[in-house]
Amino acid sequence: AASIVHALSAFSIVAIGDAAPPPGWWEQHVTLDGDFRAALAFNIREERDGTHLRKVLPAARIRGGVTLSVTPWADLTARLATFFDKDTQDVDFRFSGRHDLRPGDVTFDSLFLTLRPHELLTIQMGRLQTEFEVDSVVRDSLSRHDSGGLDVNWTDGIHFILGRPSSFKLHAIGQVNHKEGSTNSVGVGGPLD
Repeated sequence: AASIVHALSAFSIVAIGDAAPPPGWWEQHVTLDGDFRAALAFNIREERDGTHLRKVLPAARIRGGVTLSVTPWADLTARLATFFDKDTQDVDFRFSGRHDLRPGDVTFDSLFLTLRPHELLTIQMGRLQTEFEVDSVVRDSLSRHDSGGLDVNWTDGIHFILGRPSSFKLHAIGQVNHKEGSTNSVGVGGPLD
């Protein structure tokens, strides 16, 4: 009987030693994300006087953010973004509208609350990124894509998503357009009087 107890206790120690510790608060509730994009363009042209003009045009965009899962049905997301090009003078933080953004300015391109009150309904409110594309002949007029390429832009407003993640979804977006115009390519002409 003593040898059986000794074998069981040794087995239980091995089993406990192999089990991974439960994830901590940080791993369960915090998600970090970010990206870096860069481009290098060469502008070579011949002037009317026969001289050749050569320019190197570097550009880059950097974004970094965090999502905090407050509850299973609510998340807070914040992300900073900036872009650099040959005209960048300095780096400065500004919570600004799209028309004020200059190379080197760091601003929030995402700062929003996500609520999931039902498995079929998601609501996002604040400064957010909206992205979806319609694959059709009228693709450009029906698609929406904030911060494409090296650009830094966003949608200020509210976004309702109705449907399951892997199936048909209905989107409704209420966008705030400032006096200077929208913060993305939607409504470029500015608000109507």
